[in-house]
Amino acid sequence: MKRFIFITILLISLYDVSAQIKIESVGAPSPIKLPHKEVFDSAKITVFYDYGSKDSFLRNIPVKRYGEVLLLIGDRYMGTMDKASFLIDSVTADYYWNKTGNFDDLMNLIVNDERYRPSYNYPVVVDLDKQEAILQNSMFFGLHYKYKQQLPRIDWKLENEEKKIKGIRCLKATCRFGGRDWTAWYAPEYAMPYGPYLFNGLPGLIMQVVDKKKNFAFKFKGIEKNSSGRYIYMNKIENEIETTREKAREGIKNACKDPTAAMRAEGLISQDEKSIVEVYTQGHGVPYNPIELE
Repeated sequence: MKRFIFITILLISLYDVSAQIKIESVGAPSPIKLPHKEVFDSAKITVFYDYGSKDSFLRNIPVKRYGEVLLLIGDRYMGTMDKASFLIDSVTADYYWNKTGNFDDLMNLIVNDERYRPSYNYPVVVDLDKQEAILQNSMFFGLHYKYKQQLPRIDWKLENEEKKIKGIRCLKATCRFGGRDWTAWYAPEYAMPYGPYLFNGLPGLIMQVVDKKKNFAFKFKGIEKNSSGRYIYMNKIENEIETTREKAREGIKNACKDPTAAMRAEGLISQDEKSIVEVYTQGHGVPYNPIELE
């Protein structure tokens, strides 16, 4: 039972709902601040994917994450974000502007409803003209990184194999990217060279992409046209570390190896305080298993 409670606390902290819901003051109940967003574009098309990843935050206790991811495609920008995070932002903004419902009901909804349980931890916004990507990566207990990089040119190998996904004809392609071997299925019917995360460059929309060891998987669920109201944005996170890709990766790797040291370095805990991660992992840290290994 203690392990179950810890895993629940750890997962909620990892996804860091508090990064998006700003509480103004201590007290019951506290009003919510409007989530701070940087809006880049309006989505003309939204592609929905089922998302899954596997990791292990405690020794011998595997933890799998499942959810949904949105690929938002606009005129100048496209973005990939977690659907649950998008919903959380929407309901908190509605509460802020319209004061619908009450604070306790809102918190219960976000904490207890599976639709509001984030799973995907790699928000991306891509400038299609500059072919430049902005990425965020939020670690456990308040460590947040942000960096820019050029959209990678992926060396796809087109295979002579096809199948249907949701009734849509798809062709197979494979690649080596980020230290993992990936298999993708793309739909020539949708002549857009886009996909979730940083996957791009195929002659059709990427409908499915899974790495060889099945650590990460995006599987097409649906697509719709948008007339208005669905923005491509990133949340402005307090204490976010803006850095380079290399330094962000190094910071994430070091944080996995020694969470307490990383949290102390960022002032999240005092120098003589142990993190809850260290207490429950007995100083073993957490596995380093990002979507890009290299």
